[in-house]
Amino acid sequence: MIEFNYPDSEIVEQFLCKYKNPKSRVRYETTIADFIRMLKFKKIAEIQKDELIYHFDMVKDNAARVCHTKEFLKFLISNELLSKEIVYDGKFVEQVYSFKATQKDPGRTAIQYSINKIIQMDRDIKTNYKNIPKGNRWDYERSIKIAFFWELIFDAGFSVGDIKSLKARHLTDKKEYIKSGRKNVIAETYYTEGMNLTKRIIRDYYDRLLLDLGNKKSKDGFSSLLSLVHYNNDELEIYGLLAQDIIAARNKFYIQCPNCGKRTKTTSTNWLFVKHKDSYEKYLVCNLCKGTDNID
Repeated sequence: MIEFNYPDSEIVEQFLCKYKNPKSRVRYETTIADFIRMLKFKKIAEIQKDELIYHFDMVKDNAARVCHTKEFLKFLISNELLSKEIVYDGKFVEQVYSFKATQKDPGRTAIQYSINKIIQMDRDIKTNYKNIPKGNRWDYERSIKIAFFWELIFDAGFSVGDIKSLKARHLTDKKEYIKSGRKNVIAETYYTEGMNLTKRIIRDYYDRLLLDLGNKKSKDGFSSLLSLVHYNNDELEIYGLLAQDIIAARNKFYIQCPNCGKRTKTTSTNWLFVKHKDSYEKYLVCNLCKGTDNID
C-alpha cells in the first residue's frame, strides 16, 4: 500500500491489485508513489496535461519508470478517472500512449539474455497481442508489430537490413514488387512456391494487421523498428528491446550444423548423434542432413 495519506489511495490500490507477483507490485507501487509526489499529491481528477508531459520529461531516462507510469495512466484513462479534458482528447491520449524512454545509445552492445528468459520472452511476444482488445488500436498495433519483427529476426533469421529495405506494398501486390525492379530477400522468399516459414509469419502477423486495422497499408514499409523498444516485461526485467538483443538470442538458439552448415534450432528433435565408420566417437549433426555427405 502507498504509505502516505493520499485521497485517491483506493484508486491506486485498484490498479495495483492486478499485480500478483510481489516484485512487480513493489516496482509499480514505487513508481506511482514518485509520480504522486512529483505532482504534489494532487488528486487524480485534477491532474493537468502539461503536468503529465513534464513528468514524462523528468523520467524519460528510466525505461522502467516510463513503462510503469504509462500502464498506470492507461488504467486511469480507460476508467475515465482523469479529467475529461484528458480522457476525451484522442490526440493527447495517443501522445501519452506513445511516450517512450530516451534511447541513450541505440548502438549499445546486445544484452545476453538467459535461455530461460528467451523462452519466456518468445512465448510472451507471440501471444501478447491476442490478449489486447482490437479497440485499443495503439497497443494492439504495437504488439503485433513487435511479434512480426521478432519472428522475422529470431525465427526466420533475416537481418535488420532485410527488414528496413522491405516495402509494405510489395507484400500485398506481387506485380508491383516485380515492376519495382527491387530485390528483397523477404519478399523473394514470400513469393516462392509452397509454404515456408516466411510466408507463415507474414500471414500470421502482417496480413492480420492489415485486416484488423481496416486494410490500411503502411506508407513507409518497415524502415523503423522503433516498436521493438516498446516491448517491456516487468517480471523478466526486460525494458527497451533492440534488434541486436534478438539477434543475440537467435545466436544462442540457432547453431550451425558442423556437417551441412545450416542453422538449426537447438531443440532435441532437431539434432542427433551419429557415429562414422572411421571413428569411435559420436558427432552432433542436424536432423536435416543426418551427417551424410550428400549435402545440397
